Amino acid sequence: MLEYHISGAPVVDEQGLLAGILSEAGCLRSIVILAWGSVVGDCMTRQVETIGYDADIIAVAKIFTEQGRRRLPAVHRGKLAGQISRCDVLRAVRRLPSQGRPTYRATADG
Repeated sequence: MLEYHISGAPVVDEQGLLAGILSEAGCLRSIVILAWGSVVGDCMTRQVETIGYDADIIAVAKIFTEQGRRRLPAVHRGKLAGQISRCDVLRAVRRLPSQGRPTYRATADG
């Protein structure tokens, strides 16, 4: 996770089905209990909220803001299709056409 600058990663089983998500907190827990023979499955979150791979980007932004999530696994037919982060949403929204949407510009006084 450090190499790719991400704060969590999905975990899949042999069939490619989402089994859980390993977060920074899960990694820290594993460090603490590693001396006792811990494995990833012991430290990952198993109740994972997911989105469809074709989810609306604004709906995803709403989930991030209302639920404080940092990332969400995207699934297609039960299999992991990818993962989207807050930063991914910001990049995607920046590329949306501004027609019909207010535009915001930073100013010197905020």
